[in-house]
Amino acid sequence: MGMIDIIATWTAVVGFGLASLHDIKTREVPDLLSYGLIALGVFYQFERAIIQGAVNEAAISILFGAGAFVFGYTMYRLKQWGGADTKLLVALGLLLGMNAGIPLFILFFINFLWVGAVYGLVTTLLIMILKRKTYVAQVKKDYQKYKRSIGLSLAVILSSVVFWIILRDIVFAGVLCFIGTLWLMSILLRSANVLMIKHITLDALTEGDWVIDKVKREKNILYDPKKSVAVTLKDIKTMKDAGITHVRIMEGVPFVPSFFIALLVTLVNPYATLFVLTQLVV
Repeated sequence: MGMIDIIATWTAVVGFGLASLHDIKTREVPDLLSYGLIALGVFYQFERAIIQGAVNEAAISILFGAGAFVFGYTMYRLKQWGGADTKLLVALGLLLGMNAGIPLFILFFINFLWVGAVYGLVTTLLIMILKRKTYVAQVKKDYQKYKRSIGLSLAVILSSVVFWIILRDIVFAGVLCFIGTLWLMSILLRSANVLMIKHITLDALTEGDWVIDKVKREKNILYDPKKSVAVTLKDIKTMKDAGITHVRIMEGVPFVPSFFIALLVTLVNPYATLFVLTQLVV
């Protein structure tokens, strides 16, 4: 690993550490930090191409950044990620990229898929525990809608126990148990969406927030969440001019720390996830 690669890696660590702290504190990441990391990533790749002569690796790293944008933007359009998450993933694609012949960003991404899933599940469960009264009330309300799916998922889990006890087929039983548990968790997590809803004043609304309701003034629709991914400064001004004072938003958990954790895991052992999967299969 050359000096430029080391500097790029430490830039990612420091940058994502700061982004994580800011995300936890304010639920936002400054554009200056996000775009700054992207700019540094592009700069590092050009330096690698010119100084080290690693043109192919630099080109592949830029392609990783482009691929990260496609994935991140898709998640953004699906309202699974905020804009900052997409920008930061692009930055990592450029900063990690292809390093000493190793597709470090690809290995990070594989680790991130698992770290992100566990992080999202744990943080959601913590919110469910902290707001358990609201959550239990919502589960009771949703039960009639999902009772058939809940029954089927429990049946799959119980059948896995039968396969393990009677047939001693631990592999098939494990697969069934995993599918049933995942199915049941997906149902229970739907009810957790209500815990993410927050009533705020229009003065507290910021660009990029997810407003969940249509905003109307008499018959005029000022904002439609089905037609927009997130509110813009123009939308906020339109609402203010119309005298809107309060809106409901969907406030997600601070997700940037999962990038930081996955980055640290990758730097300690790039093949961590692949190793675990290999052990499970074997």
